[in-house]
Amino acid sequence: MAAGLSQAELAHKIGSADATLSRIERGRRAPSQRMLESIAAGLGCSVKDFFDEDPAPSTVGKIRPVQARLLAFTKDMTDAEVDDIMRALKTLVMVGRRTAGRG
Repeated sequence: MAAGLSQAELAHKIGSADATLSRIERGRRAPSQRMLESIAAGLGCSVKDFFDEDPAPSTVGKIRPVQARLLAFTKDMTDAEVDDIMRALKTLVMVGRRTAGRG
């Protein structure tokens, strides 16, 4: 998004499938070094820009219990099913925020 490209536009630009980029973005697929280099070139940055040089030690590797429940729930789902759930959750959150703003 910061580069002004959609996932599909970036995929087309680097000669990849947008589903592949989606899986990488969601952590369902680990990119190869070559793929990382292609993505970086497509975004106009370096591979090292993808990684925090000094991550906060308090957040590294820690998952809240609610996040663990979501991961467990979606573990055996297809990418399309997870995408559907994400769209539904975003809609619910948006509606909830609008409703809370009226009260």
